[in-house]
Amino acid sequence: MHRVGSWLAVYGGLCLLGCASPNRQATIGSPTPDTVQVPSRVQIDLSQSTPKPARPQTLSVVSYNVHLLPSVALPFAGERSAAAYRAEKIAEQLAGYDLIALNEAFDATHRQKVIDQLQAETGNGYHVADGPGRSGSHLIGGGLLVLSKYPILETHTHTYQNSTRFLTHGFKSDGFAAKGALHVRVLVDLPSQLAVDCFVTHLDSQSASVRELQLKEFCQFVSHHQHSDNPAVLLGDFNITAEPLGGAETEYANLMTSIDQLRSVPFVDAAQRVAYGPAGSSNALADDGGRRIDYLFYSNSDRPFATQLTRVQARHLPLLDEQVPEGSLSDHLAVACEFRLVSKHAAVVPTSKWQLPR
Repeated sequence: MHRVGSWLAVYGGLCLLGCASPNRQATIGSPTPDTVQVPSRVQIDLSQSTPKPARPQTLSVVSYNVHLLPSVALPFAGERSAAAYRAEKIAEQLAGYDLIALNEAFDATHRQKVIDQLQAETGNGYHVADGPGRSGSHLIGGGLLVLSKYPILETHTHTYQNSTRFLTHGFKSDGFAAKGALHVRVLVDLPSQLAVDCFVTHLDSQSASVRELQLKEFCQFVSHHQHSDNPAVLLGDFNITAEPLGGAETEYANLMTSIDQLRSVPFVDAAQRVAYGPAGSSNALADDGGRRIDYLFYSNSDRPFATQLTRVQARHLPLLDEQVPEGSLSDHLAVACEFRLVSKHAAVVPTSKWQLPR
């Protein structure tokens, strides 16, 4: 939800004043720039003498806006101090999750600290993908980061062509950063070739009309890179407030309608009901968590006997910390969900292995 523009006022404002234009035209471009691709199936010869690894029974996923800003932004938007300490503690708190998606991991030093600490906590147990990177008139990258305990098969990125700009929103504009989307396909189980498509995004914080255009770009990106045989999860800070679905044409209703058209099995808003933590996600210090703008959606394949993501429970985690002057590791709450991996013909016994956060 962070207002990117105010961060970069010192060295970016004058540059963009000369070259930036008002909000770009409502264009939806090709969703395939900056692509890194590896084969979608891993071929490994497993001899009869090689014992098969136990098939995973659960998948734990977390999405967190970590508010790790570039150093130039600190005089203007340093709402959370102690960034080096927070980066280390964020990694410690999230080290138990199978799939981690982060927003606002902008600062390269602190982003690497999160990665290094997570690897230290797990014995180099994570595969890493990030992007989109800095491009064009954007002064920094998109701040998206994914870490997976399972091998990464493919990654793709897309930088949104529509964003708020300096001439229309001044130093509060989000166009200073290359906001966009990141796709990561992870191989959860080798023998069965079970893969999960993970899509992460961070939409504009300033303009509903720009968010609508970015959402169209995001949906095109998802449609292009998803595989219908795979379960899919959509994660991130959408900057769209959750509201009851009662027929009104709200941003949230448009969000749900847009993503439901992507697959034959509709996406489910996993944290619509949480088992732990406040209902909101935008304010870690508020009793109610503020507005719910961070999401974790999931959808399954309609293929017969395909393995399904079955929700066990979802949580909003404030991740409070008295060592941080502002009281929490980020201004947002983390959104977490544990899934059971269940074949369609198998009985579902939703039990949780989770412990309350430290």
